[in-house]
Order: sequence, then C-alpha cells, then structure tokens
Amino acid sequence: MSATAAPMASASESASGWTLLGVHPEAAAQPTQPGRRIIELEVFAGALYAGYGDYNANTGPIAINPFDLSSGTFLGNRQDAYTHQIAVYRPTAWGLVAPNIDPLQDIPLDPLDPNGGFSWTDDGGKTWNQAAVGPSYHVYDFSDQSSSGPWAVGASSASGSAAPTIWRRTGDESWQVSFQGDNDPTVANDRYYWLAVVGGLPYVQARGSAAVKPLRSFDPTSGTWLSVSEFSGELHASGNPQHVQVLGTQIVSASGAGLRIFSTETRSLRVVVMPNGLRVIDLYVRGSELFTLTQGAVFRSADGGVTFQQIVTVDAPAPTAIAVSDDMIYLGTAASRLLAHSMP
Repeated sequence: MSATAAPMASASESASGWTLLGVHPEAAAQPTQPGRRIIELEVFAGALYAGYGDYNANTGPIAINPFDLSSGTFLGNRQDAYTHQIAVYRPTAWGLVAPNIDPLQDIPLDPLDPNGGFSWTDDGGKTWNQAAVGPSYHVYDFSDQSSSGPWAVGASSASGSAAPTIWRRTGDESWQVSFQGDNDPTVANDRYYWLAVVGGLPYVQARGSAAVKPLRSFDPTSGTWLSVSEFSGELHASGNPQHVQVLGTQIVSASGAGLRIFSTETRSLRVVVMPNGLRVIDLYVRGSELFTLTQGAVFRSADGGVTFQQIVTVDAPAPTAIAVSDDMIYLGTAASRLLAHSMP
C-alpha cells in the first residue's frame, strides 16, 4: 500500500496548541467503537505506531500502518498482524515488537492457537515478521531486556485448563514454557497481562480470578520464578500491558484512580493521584521522565513519580493514549485521531 497524506488540522483543532496529524485509516475502519480507539502509541525510527482493535469482537487482523513524522503521511500497511488487537508495542535492543494479545484462530471460539506469538521488525520498520511462541490463548507482553530471556507472557493450557503462562527463549533454541503456577482451575481465567524487567530481572503477576496472586521475579541462579514475599497486594489492576512501564528501579502501573508505583528496592507499593484528581488514562516513560495523560491535562514527573507538574492542557475529545519523543507530545483518541503538541 502506498503512503497516504494526513488531513490538515482545522483552526479549532489547533487553537489549544494541538495539531491533527491524521486519522488512522485502518483504525477508523474498524467495525466497532472499541476497535476504533487508539489504545497505544509508540515512536520508533521516526514514525508513530498506533495500537487498536477489538479482541472481544474479534475484529482482526490488525494493520500495522505507521505515521511518518517527517513527511506527515501514513506509510501504508506493513503487516496484517496476527491478532485481533494490538495493545502494546515494546521497543527492543534490535527493533520493535507487537505481541499477539488475541491470536486469530477462532473456531471453535478462541482455542489454543499454535501460531500465536508476536509481530516484529529489525530493519527500522520497513518489513515485519511473525514469530510463534507456541500454543497460546493470548500473548500479552514481551521483553528482551534480561540476559536470561527474551520472555513473553500470556495464557496457554496446563492440565486441561487455561493457565497464565510465561515463555522463554534461550540462544537459538525454540520458545519453551518457563512457568505455569498461578492458575485457579475453577475459574480458568488467570493470565499474565504484563511483564516488566528491572535491573535485568523480569517481574510478573497473574490476575483474572478473585484471589490475589503473588508477584514473582525470575531467579537466574535456580532458574525458577520466586514470589516476592514482602509484597502481597495487586500491582496492576488492568488488562492493558501498555499501562505498565519501568521507571528506573520502579514498576509503574496506570490502573485504578491513579498510578501504582512498586519499588523493587524497598519491595513496597505507593499510590499516586494526579494533581487534577482525574483518572490516569495512559502513561509514557522517556528516560528518567514519567508522563501521564488525564482527561484534562498531560503531567510530567522528573523525580521518579514523586511530584507532577501539568505541562499542557488537553481539550481534545476522548484522549486515549500518549507518547513522547524529542520535543513533541503525541495523543491518540477514541475516534482514531493522532494529535501532536510541542513540548513546553
């Protein structure tokens, strides 16, 4: 598909400092309103990547169509990703990854899919490929930031029941199941929705049933997933992996009324509410800075999420996602729009 020009912003759209970059064509063509929501943004190799789709209504495959920031055009569909929704893009040491949070095989409804895994690129986004991790119901998150990995997390099957699953790949070997130990068979709905690597150690926590499951980290010496005994709460209360980011030695979650910030040093959790008191819609980490998006504003913290300052107002309808790069802030909306604002 050839590149397409983005529509120009109207005066009303740019009056508050926000410029309409364009309307994501494939997101806007989704058949359901949840599918048209831009739920993830990532800047990679000079382009803005949007995540969208409806995995409850099975509206995939999902077109990976980046917006080129230099030319102001959509570059065209790079891949029909093997998923009904892209909920997270993860930058890696070698490229960009989009996990298949809901692989396409649907008959009978949502069976184990042998092709489930992730989309990936290692040439700056020019070409995309599909990699399978093994039979899976969901593959929610991915990281290569640990020397003991790479790792992928989601849900597969254990003892005839759906179970939260961690996959690991070492060297040139194929992906293997590393751990399945936090399942409630009577519910069969537990999943690892997120994966965070801090100081080379990966952390996960299953959720889906009423019981709070242990926060776990990988012990490379024993090769086992150990529970963090000092912590017994729920770190992340959302099913969106994008809402978990690493900030220094902290794992930051946008779930509930504000932020839930877990220190891997003190093994403690603190809850942070934004200065305007509104729910955190999305968050983005750039180096040592943490940016949060609420219905009314974008905030920035430069001290590890201790204090926040409002940097721009947001009067766009239904903002849903944020990304930050260089001197620009980018937003996605529920109407498939991509917006930009210069950094104050």
